[in-house]
Amino acid sequence: MKKYLAVELTIAFLFVMAAIWCLPTSWAYGVGIPLAAALLVIGWWVRPSDQDKPYIEHLGVQPENFNQTGAMLLSAPIALAVMIGIAHLLCPNFADRPGFWVKTFNQFKGYLLWAFGQQLLLQGYFSNRLEALCGKKWLAALVAGCLFAVVHLPNPVLVPATAIFGAAGTWFFLKSRNIYLLTLFHALLGTAVKYLLAN
Repeated sequence: MKKYLAVELTIAFLFVMAAIWCLPTSWAYGVGIPLAAALLVIGWWVRPSDQDKPYIEHLGVQPENFNQTGAMLLSAPIALAVMIGIAHLLCPNFADRPGFWVKTFNQFKGYLLWAFGQQLLLQGYFSNRLEALCGKKWLAALVAGCLFAVVHLPNPVLVPATAIFGAAGTWFFLKSRNIYLLTLFHALLGTAVKYLLAN
């Protein structure tokens, strides 16, 4: 079973990379959304035999365990504070740029749906299968973080940020199966990376 999971994950990841690297940016939604939907359908149709919970719960869209909520609510503000501190060191007047707060808020609103899609694919499909393949949550989280970082190559800001967030997010997901908080934090930290660090 693990051999087939490894092959399936490899093929799925190569399809994702091909969609990102080989297709024009204008095709991202037209190809990316059907590809993500297809992977989620495959995930429902061909599930690891040890997944005894309903598929919708494994996707994280119907969470029942909120034990990790406190840790998640604590980690996101800490990460945001660190990024604000780094941004202040690099550019003390970063918040004085024209329209900074309006642009930041609009980016956050617009990014929520995209963050949900990314989390649904990363956690709902890849993380569930990585857990079945690796056998340990921490190892599945580490591998997921590495894959998430590879997708964002060669950006020098996004690669380390997505490696850390991908691993931490997967760990929280596998413990809580709550995709909504991860989506919120993804949008929040993704917006912060763009407007605090990347610029």
